Amino acid sequence: MSVTSISLELSGIEASTKHLTSFQLEDLISNGKIIILNAWIPNFSELKHYLKDSLQNKNTSIEITVINPDCKFATIRGEELEMTVEQVKEEVNHTIYEIYRFYSQLDENEKARVKLYRGDYLPKISIYACNEKAWLGFCWLRKYSIESSYFYINGKDGHLSKDVWDYYNRLRSMRNEVDFSQFEKSNSDCVS
Repeated sequence: MSVTSISLELSGIEASTKHLTSFQLEDLISNGKIIILNAWIPNFSELKHYLKDSLQNKNTSIEITVINPDCKFATIRGEELEMTVEQVKEEVNHTIYEIYRFYSQLDENEKARVKLYRGDYLPKISIYACNEKAWLGFCWLRKYSIESSYFYINGKDGHLSKDVWDYYNRLRSMRNEVDFSQFEKSNSDCVS
């Protein structure tokens, strides 16, 4: 075994990919605790079918965190992607609207297991995870994280794995849950 493969094994990285595909996400998303962290999720329309299927198992929960479109970090991410503030808000609000549409088609038991949060921070990584398996992407300049390289980790024992889950757990205290019942009442702009 080479030094490189030992180092990767100790880090928790098991694989990498040039960009995340729907096949990799389908393979990842199964039963258990599903976590998605990204500034916004341009590929949510691809994910919703896998998420819906996973909710058939009563032990599945889904936790999605996107950036608060009104926080200063949304503006920063927009600058990194050469987008205007309005474009960023449109992207984030579209993601939230797509998640709400997904949520509104669930039964009451399934709805109780789906949570959406807005964070007042810019994630340094994007996470698509189920239980302790995760694809990790990075927020690069002029490139959506979904278009960038991803690393696959499995477990919480590797150096990188520990850092990722510690980072995610710290971010959890810096976000607010979105109240879907507000959308059902207003039936207008879903982020008001």
